[in-house]
Amino acid sequence: MVHVFIVNPEHSAPDFYNQLRDRLARIPDLTYYVFTTGVAGDETELARTVENIFEGEQLRIYCCGNTTSARNVLDGISDVSKIELAIVPEEPVQYLSAIGDMDGFKDVEALIDGKVMHVDYLRTNHGIALNSVSFGLDAYICKVHDSIDSLRIFGRIIPWLISVLYSLIVSPNVLLNLEFGGRDQVRRVTSLYLGNVPVVYGGLRYSDNNDVTDGAATLRGIYRPEFFSRFMYYFRIFRGIPARYPDKHYIDRQVESIKVRHVNGQPVLCSLDSKLFAAPEWRIEVVKQGLRLVVPDGGDR
Repeated sequence: MVHVFIVNPEHSAPDFYNQLRDRLARIPDLTYYVFTTGVAGDETELARTVENIFEGEQLRIYCCGNTTSARNVLDGISDVSKIELAIVPEEPVQYLSAIGDMDGFKDVEALIDGKVMHVDYLRTNHGIALNSVSFGLDAYICKVHDSIDSLRIFGRIIPWLISVLYSLIVSPNVLLNLEFGGRDQVRRVTSLYLGNVPVVYGGLRYSDNNDVTDGAATLRGIYRPEFFSRFMYYFRIFRGIPARYPDKHYIDRQVESIKVRHVNGQPVLCSLDSKLFAAPEWRIEVVKQGLRLVVPDGGDR
């Protein structure tokens, strides 16, 4: 087996690369390679190159970064089922919290000796996601955050807070056509979220479902037209309290697939684990146990 480590300096400590090389060098008879990306997002092209270089080999890729890093790596792989993915969470990766202690995944030696667990992931006609696919307010927050990314020099929390507050005020509601569970309906939504795990970026809790092996994901839709209503909604989920609303303005169910498009055929902005895309039509499905995720030796599952 070939062990390939992809390090994203954007989402790892300055000395992580050197520490990783030192730790790997002490493991006997290990065939490994360590690559670093230039900027966030380069993981996709790098993963594609790695797959071509080691064609025919049993490949285990270690993504050292965060959820978006792991998502970008998977998006560069032609057949996800043929590789093993290990995630070394240098930033919180909430997907791992559904499997075991997140800190356990930081033990590189335990991952190398680890076992494979078959878990779900989200596949769309425009890319892959681990945690979540979201439209409306959540995607708008990511868009604003990307545009003020340079403000991180004042601390990472600053651009995130500005993005949330600004988006709560100006993000438009979206009129979407939704097809799921044999139903075709038009809904005006402030936020539409499809998630594998209940907690995503920023510690927001959208649901209580925590199963990444059942072949289904939580679909949450909410219509909150005013700033105060939106603020209270986000305040609750930030506090870890999934909000409840009357059925008229609320969607909460488990789905295996969904089709989303704007009623006027306009491109719809979407966040795949905080990676932004825009397309007029989205087809999303849960690939049941289609990802071979490495669980550290001695892990919970």
